Amino acid sequence: MTEPISIRLTGHVAAFPATSEAREALRRYLDDARRALRSDPDADEIVRDLECAIGDRLSAFIGLGDASVTGDR
Repeated sequence: MTEPISIRLTGHVAAFPATSEAREALRRYLDDARRALRSDPDADEIVRDLECAIGDRLSAFIGLGDASVTGDR
């Protein structure tokens, strides 16, 4: 049995249930965004906004009955 994994995102109180693959894909995406924005003085705020937007989308999917975030979408 696999250990339950949660993803916590800026702007969202609840954690999102996820697979380890989905969590790693999200981590890579946000790390890539940080690297791409490293010279932008607003980089931290932009990455927080990305996290919040991703959380908004995940809330809609989880609300539709999906058991966990898998990274398939």
